[in-house]
Amino acid sequence: MWVAPAVRGTGPVGRLVGAVVGWAAGEGRSTYLMVRSDNVGARTAYERAGFVDTGVPERWPIDEPPERRMELRS
Repeated sequence: MWVAPAVRGTGPVGRLVGAVVGWAAGEGRSTYLMVRSDNVGARTAYERAGFVDTGVPERWPIDEPPERRMELRS
């Protein structure tokens, strides 16, 4: 997801994540996402939405920028 700098911090991430999480819950599915390790702003926004950082998955390709898996914990 990408959010325009002018609207960051005004709630669009929370609303969009809330809609996706609601849909997934209605389908009986768990929710997780991947976020680049260097994207502190996004990681913080996802933590505010209830996601927990579970780290870079094992066997992450060495030639790819590291991404962290974040899981929704209820």
